[in-house]
Amino acid sequence: MGFNKFVYDLLEWLWIVVSGFVLLAIYTGNAEPYVAASQLPGGDATLPNMYMFGTIALVSLGPPLLAKLRSRGKWSQIQDETSLTLEDGVFSGSIHGRPVRARTERRKVGGDSRSSNYATFTIVEADLEAPTAESMIFSVKSSDGGLAEFGENIPTETTVVDDEFVVLGEPSDTLASEILTARTRDALRAAEDDSVSIGAAEEHMADHMPDMSDSIVGGLFKGKFEDEFSKQFGGTPTTVAMNTKGRLGDPDELDRRAEAVAAVADAFEDARGA
Repeated sequence: MGFNKFVYDLLEWLWIVVSGFVLLAIYTGNAEPYVAASQLPGGDATLPNMYMFGTIALVSLGPPLLAKLRSRGKWSQIQDETSLTLEDGVFSGSIHGRPVRARTERRKVGGDSRSSNYATFTIVEADLEAPTAESMIFSVKSSDGGLAEFGENIPTETTVVDDEFVVLGEPSDTLASEILTARTRDALRAAEDDSVSIGAAEEHMADHMPDMSDSIVGGLFKGKFEDEFSKQFGGTPTTVAMNTKGRLGDPDELDRRAEAVAAVADAFEDARGA
């Protein structure tokens, strides 16, 4: 997630748009005298035909689709380079004795009653020794002062520690500071734009949101936010988790996220005297 993902998505979008317009310009004769329509399949026809649309679709959509298909295999290809072990599609291992796992899942991210859009998420999580009723989210502060995924417009009460880290779900900075050890801070910085959640964060966020029940618009906004929140953050009462949109293909990135959830889990239990 983060800047690299944004760049890749932007380049993919630019390829589709630019290549489509270039081919359309050739077929319509607007690229002459540099390139003639006759040089392309079906380019001699006076009217648009299946060759024209097929060529545009193949050149514009083919490379992005091929890249996505190839990226599906990266999940298994990185097993020789990561510190975790792959079995049945799930990476697992331990960091300083803390069990950690990494898996992927498809989630609904949009659509309506007629169609649905889905996206792949990578979930990296560490086990807690016992279930916790608490829920917190830690993140490096974004450029606009909020959680990396939502920015300053997140309608919840957050705590900023040392003007660098944002904590959601903990009203005082006492526990947050205890969890933000040197190891935890380094791990969060290395994880870049992703946040680490302790416990079942999405189940408890309503407790940290302002009351919006006095207006229909406010109620709808709260419902929309809770829906988006559940897509971005995972976690259960027995885990510390990090959710990344997309399938991770970089073993170093996977290891950094495993270290982040393990570090937060260790610090949380140390702070709570577990």
